[in-house]
Amino acid sequence: MRVLLICLLFLALVWSCGRKEMQVVDLNDLMRIQLGEIVHLGELLKQPAEMVCVLPPYTDKVDAEQPHSQQINAYLKSVNYTATEGWAMLFVKGDTVMLQTFGAQPITATRWHEGRPKGFKPVQCASVARAIVTKVDSFAPSLMLGEER
Repeated sequence: MRVLLICLLFLALVWSCGRKEMQVVDLNDLMRIQLGEIVHLGELLKQPAEMVCVLPPYTDKVDAEQPHSQQINAYLKSVNYTATEGWAMLFVKGDTVMLQTFGAQPITATRWHEGRPKGFKPVQCASVARAIVTKVDSFAPSLMLGEER
């Protein structure tokens, strides 16, 4: 019985290690953004990407009018992505879609906030070359994706 339990624990450990998400951006880097500060997202990426999208809490797909929306939404369906109180960033490079999920705390994401910096244009998706992020203070500190004009 003890051997079976050890084998099951070992299999669970191996299985969970194999499912580890790719980390494209470090949560700590996102948390260091100051309220109202605008940062070029490309400077924070650990992996190359051409496009980025943000899924705020309870959002399970990219809007149909967004570039690569069919590719991204098909990927989300294939990995059985379920929207929760957490949030996610999606990165596209060629035919590859990378998903990075975040818990609801210590920071969340929003698509719109009246306290955004003047001239900041919120978007759901942007090319990495033009993607910017800012932090706004909603119910909790929240990141907002924008596009450089």
